[in-house]
Amino acid sequence: MKLFKNNQYGRSMVEMLGVLAIIGVLSVGGIAGYSKAMYKQKMNKSVDIVSKLLMGMRELSSQNLEGSGPGVYQQQYAIKLGILDKSLCDDSNQCTLPIGNKIQVSFSDIEIILSKGSSNLCIDFLSHHWETALPDNSSYISIVSTSGEYVGQGNYIYSTNTNIGVKLEYTLTDIENTCTKACNNVECMIILAISEDV
Repeated sequence: MKLFKNNQYGRSMVEMLGVLAIIGVLSVGGIAGYSKAMYKQKMNKSVDIVSKLLMGMRELSSQNLEGSGPGVYQQQYAIKLGILDKSLCDDSNQCTLPIGNKIQVSFSDIEIILSKGSSNLCIDFLSHHWETALPDNSSYISIVSTSGEYVGQGNYIYSTNTNIGVKLEYTLTDIENTCTKACNNVECMIILAISEDV
């Protein structure tokens, strides 16, 4: 009786671990890239929403509709006029941007409430040159801490009001310094105002 030797070929454990390691690295990179793309998309959508709000508020101001009734420029009024998307708001008119931060529309400004330690989000949002969307003669951009050392203090980075010692133009460094000062490890609020009242 003849015995035949049957050789079987396969992968070693080292090779399998190497393949799994490569798959792991690619997966982590893919997830990171996806998260970054989703963040950018949400930020762009949020910027579009706020831009539309500012344009609507400016249009109403130019038509002298400020005194058309109580609640002007507030959430309910903004929703009613179609300058704020109702899908962003709940039944109590509390509205949230796609980036996950609450937005409040008052008589003369838009306030975006940032959670604790959101200095990077603050920098990203303010890097979109909001001064070009504000009125030429009565506007300002500031960041206010809602808790911590600088609570209630307006950290202005742009204003057309000459009573405030702020440059009419600002740089990314100005944004970074102000956001870090106001939003580092505390809650803060970005204010885009179309009023000269400060």
